[in-house]
Amino acid sequence: MAPLGSLIANDGAFRPHARRPLEDEIAALQYTGGTTGEPKGAMLTHANFCAVVNAYLHWIGSEGEPQRILGVLPLYHIFGLSFIALLSIAHGSQVVLHIRFDPDRVLADIARKKITSFPGVPTMYTALVNHPKVKDFDLSSLELCSSGGAPLPMEVLQKFQNLTGLTPREGYGLTETAPLGTLQIIDGPGRPGTVGLPAPHTIIEVVDLETGLSVLPIGQKGEICFRGPQVMKGYWNRPEATEEAFRGGRFHTGDIGFMDQDGFVTLVDRKKDMILSGGYNVFPRNNRGSHLRASGGRRSDRHRHPRCVSRAIGQGFHRAKSRPGSVRDRRAQGISRRQAREIRDAGRDGDSRQPAENAGGKAVQERARRRGTRQTAEDGGARCCLSRIERRRAAIFGQTPHHDTGRGPQNGLFTHLARIAC
Repeated sequence: MAPLGSLIANDGAFRPHARRPLEDEIAALQYTGGTTGEPKGAMLTHANFCAVVNAYLHWIGSEGEPQRILGVLPLYHIFGLSFIALLSIAHGSQVVLHIRFDPDRVLADIARKKITSFPGVPTMYTALVNHPKVKDFDLSSLELCSSGGAPLPMEVLQKFQNLTGLTPREGYGLTETAPLGTLQIIDGPGRPGTVGLPAPHTIIEVVDLETGLSVLPIGQKGEICFRGPQVMKGYWNRPEATEEAFRGGRFHTGDIGFMDQDGFVTLVDRKKDMILSGGYNVFPRNNRGSHLRASGGRRSDRHRHPRCVSRAIGQGFHRAKSRPGSVRDRRAQGISRRQAREIRDAGRDGDSRQPAENAGGKAVQERARRRGTRQTAEDGGARCCLSRIERRRAAIFGQTPHHDTGRGPQNGLFTHLARIAC
């Protein structure tokens, strides 16, 4: 840091800072969501943001009327920064800002303030379509709805279509691309299940998973790579990570997908989340979709009890068909009656253990994995979920929290005092 004396030792005359080309001038250090590892600072330049805004306005038609956008996404997130804050300034659109996502307020404002554009993430659309009073609100003012941050489940998309007659336009991008990569066509029906076509001036290539250097033919699954004016300059103070991400002259996204003969891109899952099971590639997105179908479109608790791969793959079907806590349900989860009781108590105390998500609604796999590794030898590998009484008991008597193993003072005055304290 520069000492204060050196900063004020001047004549006070304003001297403009020397400007470099827009491709070199960093506009923001936008940190990645850390969904599969440690967040990294993406160096996004002024040229990156200009390319994103101009490409999107060209795609939707900049000659159209300014929109009335419902701004529920946080503006510090790359999705909200580019497609709400910057785009509304460039297009002269009005933004109705919400502090946080509240399904009741969102539905009320769409109906009352005649919102025409709603950018959101899949968890928001899931909450809206499953709202008990959604049919009581007038959503006819909506003209353009977009979804990003994560794949939108087909069940949610179809429900939203039935409610509004609109198809949420799924796009695809990353923090490193600010976050433009693909867009759904505007002047025709979208292609459900895909994330659209490459954005203007964007080259998308699918490369092999082993080396990341060989471009695969149409229809074959591999890692998706980008080239274009919206791709970041690199990672802040991470030269090794930058070199790894740009090997072969392309930006490697870490996402697995394929491109069909018409140019539409379909995402499968993250490369780091791919599971090798019985000689097959198993992708968590398939498991998440199964949970949604089995739970009637409700958000699942797929990260609540991390288990071995073979149990985790089919866990949702057993849980949907069995009574929670029943013998069948416990066998499907691989837990004992005692552990099921502790999980139930933790849930009553508000510890719902929902899937870890970041501000953009993305499932944070790395955080969920760390959550699942907090295990005790006493559980034989099960999660340590303590009830409120046990936590308060430990705080009062200075004991180490433990599960009910049939040993120790579980009844009598000890338990009575703990209950009074709670």
